[in-house]
Amino acid sequence: MTVTAECLISPELPNQWHLIRGYLVEACQYSDGKFTPSDLFRAIFNNKMQCWVFKNERGEIIAALVSEIIRYPKSLRLHIGMYGGAPVEETIGAFLPILDWGRANLCEAYEITGRPGWERLLIRFGLEVEAIHTTLRGNLHG
Repeated sequence: MTVTAECLISPELPNQWHLIRGYLVEACQYSDGKFTPSDLFRAIFNNKMQCWVFKNERGEIIAALVSEIIRYPKSLRLHIGMYGGAPVEETIGAFLPILDWGRANLCEAYEITGRPGWERLLIRFGLEVEAIHTTLRGNLHG
């Protein structure tokens, strides 16, 4: 199956939202309570985040991914933090244009927040991976 990725620009978002909202609801379930679909809509619409849609050969949207360029004091990074839809094994081949977009926007590296399976998948598809951080979370309010 041939899958392509394209970035939704903010003027298109309201008309396309009904096609991708379900994928982002799914993604938010794994965000550890950081985001709701409404949060993502506002961030994407205000150009603070990017929404990438994955389409099959019939042009149907089968998945959505949200990225964000993060400016650290010493580095600019493309952060990929939300994905929902088709199994990522089916769409990973379409990630290269997203990484190229990050490069074109002066990002020095990409970061992915996700479960451990992401690392194995990226390596299998020949992408450079440096697993250098594990994020741990503890509840401070009982």
